[in-house]
Amino acid sequence: HLVIAPTSVVANWSAELRRFAPSLDITVLNHTKDSVADAAAHSHVVLTSYALLRLDAEAYRSVEWTGVIMDEAQFVKNHTSATYKAVRRLRSPSTIAITGTPLENSLMDLWALMSIAAPGLLPDPERFGQVYRKPIDRGDAEALGRLRRRMRPFLLRRTKEQVATELPAKTEIVHWVELSDAQRDTYETVRVAMDRKVREEITRNGAARSQIVILDALLKLRQVCCDLRLVKSIAPRTTHSDKGKLGSLMQMLDELLSEGRRILLFSQFTSMLELIEQELHKRGVRYSLLTGEQVPTWPLVAWVFSVSFLGVWVAWYLRPSLIVGAGLRFPEGMATLATLEQIYSHGAEAGRRLRVLAA
Repeated sequence: HLVIAPTSVVANWSAELRRFAPSLDITVLNHTKDSVADAAAHSHVVLTSYALLRLDAEAYRSVEWTGVIMDEAQFVKNHTSATYKAVRRLRSPSTIAITGTPLENSLMDLWALMSIAAPGLLPDPERFGQVYRKPIDRGDAEALGRLRRRMRPFLLRRTKEQVATELPAKTEIVHWVELSDAQRDTYETVRVAMDRKVREEITRNGAARSQIVILDALLKLRQVCCDLRLVKSIAPRTTHSDKGKLGSLMQMLDELLSEGRRILLFSQFTSMLELIEQELHKRGVRYSLLTGEQVPTWPLVAWVFSVSFLGVWVAWYLRPSLIVGAGLRFPEGMATLATLEQIYSHGAEAGRRLRVLAA
């Protein structure tokens, strides 16, 4: 069997396999110079990364695999990428795709995964777009129902409640932060300027070709809501009253840390993490800043291989924690997890509708 996973998750796969199936012979391929054929001939399970598979695609294709398992399968969501093509060409009677995010941008992400895990189930990309993607994006319930019925026999969905019954229910609290006067004034200034820019762009090129400008406008407005210092094109006031989310966050952290809590903070903006770092320095709080720039080691104390749209901040030292791959794994669990901004994705609404596929 061949298991493909992000580079940072391969070691975890090895550790878990040796723990739960110690009788299996396991080979971990770490370099392109490693012999894929020899590993397959002398092992029950071969572990490799998407990067190595892409770089040495022909060597992997030359082996007749008993089965292929793709962990964090969203790595092949782009059906035009070299990684997708390398996985698609593997010779195996069965392929299992494991992912917590089968849809990130559009329904074509889902098509890419299913074309590997269940080839032939869905029509070619052009036909799939006509029959399913475009109608579903327009809210066509009938098209969604057809896709649901077609895919349902091939999907297995397991929730946290099913696989980790010992964990308590998650408590979610939305903490509303009012914009400071400076933020409110700046927000309106930026909104008016970007509104004009977006309208002009749409008039010239149409809405479909103006997505970059539209997303840039949304990004600037979200930055203003976080902290004025994130917007490089303005010269903000930096008094404490203007810190908005940052000021509110530090008040919250003071309370949580006084209770002995361990806290994990997420922000999309690495510059926001730098501002938090400055505030924690002033308070003498121990922390780890994890942005994916650290060199991964195993076993590790605390690090995060950051996904493309996430910067990660750990505000309290995580001595026994394991944070791996595109997902996060915490053997001891975190007391408090906070996100400073909502993760924006234009596929979010489509993703919400698609959850009924596995219902």
